[in-house]
Amino acid sequence: MASINTILGIDIILEVLDCFAAPVVSHHNPDLPALSICSLVCRSWCSHAQRHLFRRVTIVSDESEPHQSARRISLFLDAIHPATERGRYLGSCVLALTLRHADRKGLSKALLRVPNLRHLDTTTSSCDFDAPTLTALREKGPKITSLCIQEDFSFFPGQHSGRMHRLVAALPSIRLLEITSNANSTLPPFDPPPKLSLVAVKFKTTLVQDIGPCLSSLTAGEGLQLLLHESLRGTKSFAPTPDIGLNLRSLSLQTIDADALGLTRCTSLERFELGRFPDLATLRAIPRSITALSISGTPAANVPVGISFATFLEELESGFPNLRTLTWTVDILPPVFAREALEGVCKRRGVRLSLKVALSERADSEVSYCLCREELMQIAYLRRTTPRMLSSSS
Repeated sequence: MASINTILGIDIILEVLDCFAAPVVSHHNPDLPALSICSLVCRSWCSHAQRHLFRRVTIVSDESEPHQSARRISLFLDAIHPATERGRYLGSCVLALTLRHADRKGLSKALLRVPNLRHLDTTTSSCDFDAPTLTALREKGPKITSLCIQEDFSFFPGQHSGRMHRLVAALPSIRLLEITSNANSTLPPFDPPPKLSLVAVKFKTTLVQDIGPCLSSLTAGEGLQLLLHESLRGTKSFAPTPDIGLNLRSLSLQTIDADALGLTRCTSLERFELGRFPDLATLRAIPRSITALSISGTPAANVPVGISFATFLEELESGFPNLRTLTWTVDILPPVFAREALEGVCKRRGVRLSLKVALSERADSEVSYCLCREELMQIAYLRRTTPRMLSSSS
């Protein structure tokens, strides 16, 4: 009896395995169970399926089950052990590694066994490396281009910041850097400054306002194209030197102080995203070069520096000659007259408008999510039908 490899051909079979790894629908995840089963069918399928299985490895330690977490890390290290040909092959397949709250020996061993690693996601509690380990990573480690690091809380000021600084200094090939810090109110500058050739920097900090000193110590700024800062307290400063804003193409902030920010330095800016509705000073400070604008919330008319919706439409009509895309995210749908006025301005300007309703992130379950969605849909229906009912009754 002919095998399936003979009937379809091995090339077609391998293309099917590729579809399991990269689904046609972009928001679907890879079908890992199917790939796992395929890796057990025969030798000709095994290496191809395992290459997809080991492309992205995620091991997140569970504090409630520390032994299970340690076992997972141990199994992964055994699978990529360089003493065997199979281990060297699997280690070479790993392109992205997420290893959080692991012991430092586990992370350092893993990094020295994955020569083609390009993305690393870890925590400062996992990278308390000594000097010899840092030297080995710098000289023999993978050429990581993307690093996401979460700064864990510590009762000793600067302890975890120092670990993060040493790790970044040991990875000079980084081009994309994401720093998360939810429990600290400051981000100290890197000392000594690594001066990386960064293309994108993301700061996800709950309490930190001033990212300027940390940013300027990280990069000289000439090649920086994307900057994101998420903070509940807003952004106090991001451009301590003119070079950082010179080539910036995308800027995303939660809230800003237009006077302290120096938006006018961003002469090459193409996309600007703000986590609230801009006041008049901020709106007029946004570079006229942008082609995409994203805002959230509604005008704060009761605030002295607030901006009315009519004023916003006037600025939108004549203030941004290159604008092509406008995204407006709101908690509930705005009144019909506001939507129609905005749609009219965008239509005359040739701007594509995207109106999004931000469902509450505090929903405790799928039921709460669906109820919230139905409520918003009912509000939208009433606002569409009420004008028709009034006109018919008159």
